[in-house]
Amino acid sequence: MFARAGERLGMPSYGPHAAIHRLGKLWGNFFKGANAYAGVMAAEELLVHSDVEVEVFEKLPTPWGLIRAGVAPDQPGTKAVSDSFDWTAVKDGFQFHLNAEVGRHLSHPDLLDHHHAVIYAVGAPHDRRLLHPRRGPAGQPGGVDVVIDPADLELDAATALQFDRGELEPSTVFKMQLARAVAYRTTDPGHRRIVFRYLTSPTGVVGDARVEAVAVVRNELVLGDGGVLSVRPTAITEQVPASLLLRSIGYRGRAVPCVPFDERRGIIPNDHGRARHTGRTVDGVYVTGWIKRGPSGAIGTNKSCAKDTVARLLEDFQAGRLDRPVGSRTDLNRLVAARQPARVRRQLPLLRR
Repeated sequence: MFARAGERLGMPSYGPHAAIHRLGKLWGNFFKGANAYAGVMAAEELLVHSDVEVEVFEKLPTPWGLIRAGVAPDQPGTKAVSDSFDWTAVKDGFQFHLNAEVGRHLSHPDLLDHHHAVIYAVGAPHDRRLLHPRRGPAGQPGGVDVVIDPADLELDAATALQFDRGELEPSTVFKMQLARAVAYRTTDPGHRRIVFRYLTSPTGVVGDARVEAVAVVRNELVLGDGGVLSVRPTAITEQVPASLLLRSIGYRGRAVPCVPFDERRGIIPNDHGRARHTGRTVDGVYVTGWIKRGPSGAIGTNKSCAKDTVARLLEDFQAGRLDRPVGSRTDLNRLVAARQPARVRRQLPLLRR
């Protein structure tokens, strides 16, 4: 996304025509609906300022990711979120480059050459994988009981207090109440069981020709720097007998060429949206959405996430920490047209309806 900023924002002037210089660029390759929202919210935050240009790159030929194409018709409330994008997309400073992919048609250095800053909102397009996934024979389920160890549902003192006071989100309270109801339900000895194990991670699959067991490790929660909880494996391990293994372990971010990437967490390492490499801030590179914090949260979470990132971008621009772009918007349009003649550049109403 391109952004122009002039003296009215209290930003450093690069000359008598400072109002026509770009403030930054947001590139969003929106694989997930929530991250489409994170990217466009970042664009909206920048476009609040009058002298800003914004350009978004999207690998698909249509905008808004899964909000547009993946939300079921019976969820009109969620699908209608894209209506809130209209104000952003019809602004004169906003420009879409659809069917154009960064990493294929444009490189990260290409973006930096034409903008003060780049914000990546690329989501988490890949699924997380086990170390040694294998296939096993399918069984025929009969009566099934869901089993949860009540000890796994114990809350820390602070969360328990929030729960008792009704300070947690309603969805969190509902899930907790449902889990507790299941945990204390009487099971039928003749039924098959589905057992939920919390703070447990698979580490491998046991068996040669077929799955015989799954190796797991018990985890613990530890408080890290800044008061953030993280999971750490303990020395407690176990092999759970099994003949069928199904993977459903969430999403994972994908590395962008020439951009720092944390292979373990599947995100671009960052400090409140500022990209970091080997412990140092990478000037002019920012992130928002799932590629910033991992595959968690929803539409509302991404809104605050985008605001946090844009606040840091504006702060860095005002402090003079962003390099002036070499190329202009016209130069960029020519470059994109040469690299991807099939890119789509149309007005929003023609794309959405």
